[in-house]
Amino acid sequence: FVACSLGLAISALSPTVEFANAAGPPLVIIGILFGGFYISVDSLPIVANWIPYLSMFKWGFEALMINEFTGLEFECDPSGNCQKYGEEVLEFVGFGHHTTNYAVFGLGMLLVAYLFCAFLILHFNVMTYCPLGHTGAKFQRYSSLETAVATSVAADSSVKGDYMTVLGNDKDENNRVNAV
Repeated sequence: FVACSLGLAISALSPTVEFANAAGPPLVIIGILFGGFYISVDSLPIVANWIPYLSMFKWGFEALMINEFTGLEFECDPSGNCQKYGEEVLEFVGFGHHTTNYAVFGLGMLLVAYLFCAFLILHFNVMTYCPLGHTGAKFQRYSSLETAVATSVAADSSVKGDYMTVLGNDKDENNRVNAV
């Protein structure tokens, strides 16, 4: 769900499909790099400390690591150069003091944040239209809004009546062609 919301935000921001296809993969790759598997979150400089918190991969990886390693006990080789408990592994990767609920909450907040960004982008990128003063299929120009609305309502009722007449009369080919 989080990936879909990120895709919605990227597509809302993109003016073309090509731009969206070009902008999506770099954002995903940055998320993968800062997700905690390739680069330890604790080893990042202060300037880049906030990047992992925007990565869906960080939260998912953290939840899976906590779920798998909590309560595990490993057999070490005789040299003793290993981590005997799963909690030690979690401390080593920087997830020791967190819970699975914390990671799932992070994913939920990321989902809401991406959807909210998509909403804001769509809200502020609303297409604007230039009022041309034309209405209807015949492109008649009207001087006032009241005349345009009155004529539009009258035209809609007459077109509906002609369309219904054509549908009811299958033998008269000329009426069908003229009405359409």
